Amino acid sequence: MVVQDTKWSWSALILPFVEQAPLHDQLNVGGNRPWQDLSNGTLLNLMQTPVATFKCPSDVAPDLNLLTYRQLNPTSGSLGTTVQVATSNYIGTNSIGDAIIRGTMGGVTNGTGANGRHGLFLEDLGVSFRDILDGTSNTLMFGERRWQHKVQTTGGFVNDGAGSMFGVQQTDSATISLLNQWLSSAIGTAQGRINYGLGVEAVANISFSSYHPGGAQFALADGSIKFVTETLDFSADANQVNSTPIVVDSIYERMLVRDDGQPFQMP
Repeated sequence: MVVQDTKWSWSALILPFVEQAPLHDQLNVGGNRPWQDLSNGTLLNLMQTPVATFKCPSDVAPDLNLLTYRQLNPTSGSLGTTVQVATSNYIGTNSIGDAIIRGTMGGVTNGTGANGRHGLFLEDLGVSFRDILDGTSNTLMFGERRWQHKVQTTGGFVNDGAGSMFGVQQTDSATISLLNQWLSSAIGTAQGRINYGLGVEAVANISFSSYHPGGAQFALADGSIKFVTETLDFSADANQVNSTPIVVDSIYERMLVRDDGQPFQMP
């Protein structure tokens, strides 16, 4: 049996720092388990109210994230009927390949790290400033993900899925596609290039993207904001997917990694 519990996401935890302290306090973020609030009609209503700070004005995402893998479980244990919560367009940096789940914080040796575990947002682990060995002005902290994109080859639309503002599903599934889908409600990776444009939803919904022509906005660990272009050096194959997802071998990946120790010129 796959066990899935809802956990608070980073965006819920920082509410007091974006002038949402009353909301943070009423939900008792970090005190209650979020599934307790999801089971309370009054508190669920708060979690279904969009917060403008976490929505990109250019995005077309609905106020509630209706995609199954962005919804949250209002019970503890096996997955039951899920509920929709407010959409967010901002996701934390996690890795350079697949989403990284529970475990020890991995480092980088000569540009290579186990499963690329060297972002700033890791499940059940705290990353502090002292862990950002490459420097806060050289490390991306979070960036954008759009709701959907038009496929370059067919003209159809595929879900990028944006994110969920208040929580993320934690799962003990061994299926990497499920891990990616659930955890990417709060985090993103260099699985695909910025503004990935092909028709594989499993790549789009874990990568960074936006409706801004030519790139996406990111925040760095020093608090500055940077527009990162989609043409930035990236080790992608012909399908716009990271061809070496455990090796930090492009400028984009060096920007996402906190401790690879490789010098580069910030574009």
